Amino acid sequence: TLACVGCGLSGSRDLAERHRLRGLHHSAAEQRRNLQLKNNSVNSAKVKNASLRAADFAPGQIPTGPQGPAGPQGPPGTAGLQLISGSGASNSSSPKSQQQDCPAGKRAVGGGGVITGSATNTFLSTSRPTDAGTGWVATGRESSGGNAGNWAVQTWVVCVTVAS
Repeated sequence: TLACVGCGLSGSRDLAERHRLRGLHHSAAEQRRNLQLKNNSVNSAKVKNASLRAADFAPGQIPTGPQGPAGPQGPPGTAGLQLISGSGASNSSSPKSQQQDCPAGKRAVGGGGVITGSATNTFLSTSRPTDAGTGWVATGRESSGGNAGNWAVQTWVVCVTVAS
């Protein structure tokens, strides 16, 4: 019977501890509910310096500072945008390359190529700026299945005058 009395006491202590913890849980929840601040209850004396960020303020609440000095002149831009396209011979031979150049004094800033005509078993294998950067080149090829039809490579180049 002595062992049973010990078990009963141990169980009572566990039960009491659980009730105590449950009470702590409730009081923490109650504390969270009571943490709502009243209007104007926080002032600058209660806020730690450097703890607020711009995101903590509504638009227009942070005054803007004085305008800084003007920066240096930027580099000149581009002008004279021009799109030029061209197409090579349309036949059934492979491979085919087509190059489209910009007018003198202009640089290529973009371009592309496409297969026109009978495109069965053909693909574009190259589409890139020319080595000098003043045009665009595209190359088309037939796959191993071949293409008895006529096809061509058409290129586009986007040209601009770049100020120096």
